[in-house]
Amino acid sequence: MVMDLSVKKTLADQFKVPMINNMIDLKDSDNTKIESQIRKIIGNKYIALQTQKSNIGISTAVDRVGQIRNLSILFSIIFILLAVLAMYTTIRKIIDQQQKDMATLQSLGYSNTTLSLYYSMYGAIVGGIGAVAGLLVAPVLSNFVMESQKPMFSLPSWQISYTKVPLYVAFSVILICTISALFAAQVNQGLTPAQAFRKGSIAKISKRVSLERLPNLWNKIPFGNRWSIRDNLGNKIQMLMGLIGVVGGLALVMTGFGTKNSMDNQVNQTYGHEYSYAKKINLTHDASQSEINRIVKKTNGEKIEVVYTSLQPKGQFDRPLTILDSGSKVNVKTTNNEKIKDGGVYLDEGIAKATKVKKNSIVTLSPSLSDRKLNLKVKGIIKSNAPQGIYMTRQTWNNEGMKFTPTSVLTIHNKIDASVKDNSAVNQIVSLKEQKNNAKAMVNNLSSIFLMVQVFGILLTIVILYNLGSLSFTERSRSYATLEILGFSRNQIRNLTIIENLTITAIGWIVGIPFGYWFLSRYVTTFNTSQIIYYPFLTKASLILSSLIVIAASLSTVVMIGSRLKKT
Repeated sequence: MVMDLSVKKTLADQFKVPMINNMIDLKDSDNTKIESQIRKIIGNKYIALQTQKSNIGISTAVDRVGQIRNLSILFSIIFILLAVLAMYTTIRKIIDQQQKDMATLQSLGYSNTTLSLYYSMYGAIVGGIGAVAGLLVAPVLSNFVMESQKPMFSLPSWQISYTKVPLYVAFSVILICTISALFAAQVNQGLTPAQAFRKGSIAKISKRVSLERLPNLWNKIPFGNRWSIRDNLGNKIQMLMGLIGVVGGLALVMTGFGTKNSMDNQVNQTYGHEYSYAKKINLTHDASQSEINRIVKKTNGEKIEVVYTSLQPKGQFDRPLTILDSGSKVNVKTTNNEKIKDGGVYLDEGIAKATKVKKNSIVTLSPSLSDRKLNLKVKGIIKSNAPQGIYMTRQTWNNEGMKFTPTSVLTIHNKIDASVKDNSAVNQIVSLKEQKNNAKAMVNNLSSIFLMVQVFGILLTIVILYNLGSLSFTERSRSYATLEILGFSRNQIRNLTIIENLTITAIGWIVGIPFGYWFLSRYVTTFNTSQIIYYPFLTKASLILSSLIVIAASLSTVVMIGSRLKKT
């Protein structure tokens, strides 16, 4: 290792630690060429080639930056799309409430184009205020995210750094809001001032729906429900907006809960299922076979060997190769749910995708501390979360002419005998529980960010669905009055709105569940690194809670309409 001379002197003089250079820092873009040259020079003393991408001390911090960036980008896209929908419904609500004013201006000679441009300014002003407010609040949220990460990383300087991207995003939001408002202001397009004065959105001629072609079925539906069906199907855009609000909101909330569930599941799968030992006893490099056998006997343990190896073609950097002896404390399985068998090598799914290697391909391994090159068939792809590595059995290793030299002993016993702890062959004892707790701490470190996303997703969903319900009430106020004249009580009218709302919510929920899971599966891949692969996982509790949140937000519009019906 390259080290400052003063540090070397301090270690040697004060701590009596002999300095041995065992690491070389190099800077070059061609890792494959460097590895080849180093192997020729060092020979069988070569241990491993690590890059910034694979070195845990560096990659953990760099990967976390990438994870948070991907989180912000992907969620920003959905947030902006839903914000556009919220803007559209808000402007439509304002315009519908000012329908008579617009009709009066039309009659005074103002064209629809002039009025549309005028009302599009609502979008520009509201979007501008929102963009400025967002830029002002951004440092607060940035500090919140930064403070949540400080306990996990020891970095000399923590400060917010902004690029021009937020300004571009703010400008895009204002532009999109203005265009959305411009489209929303087209409600009087093609109407005379007289028609517009009677509320253009209501003045449209109602069309027959396809269900009416089945008179035997149509006539059995109560009159109020027939009116509701015709009104909904006749206004496809508004119905579609309602569905988008439910589906998008459900996807946001599901992903907010599901990302945390997926990471928790990764920890539980890795430390407890894939690795089921209680203690991992790491051995010294010069441990004798008799001492190792004595440790195995006292702990009822299982021997494994872990070495680093290059993987060609397109290996990028050296990977851990685990040679398994008989036992079941490493329970990794293939994507076909098969156990590791003799006769080939197995790659984790993350490595297989990164190197574009498939089952039955031939790969070349160059294990550390050896001059040998092993040409082996990929017998299977392992579905494993972490760490991403390569596996083979001891029998396969021996058949390739390699000597099995255990580097660790795995045991299910938590209590280790003192004779084992004090054995000169033991280098370190690692607890699976401690490994699991450390991994959980890394996941919990992101919990506050997930919570922030969930809160904003829930609030945005409520705003959209409330606006849609309010817009629907404004557009149908005259229809409600007509139904009341025809003899419908206000409770019956409210029941009709409940049925409508439940229908749209049910359809949105049915579509939103698979879409939300699909979005979650795409989203968790943005957290994948060279060391860890995350698979989508959503608990039943999270699914039920997500559904209840969105359904409650949707049904809140019923309460709003009921209160407004009492006032009319």
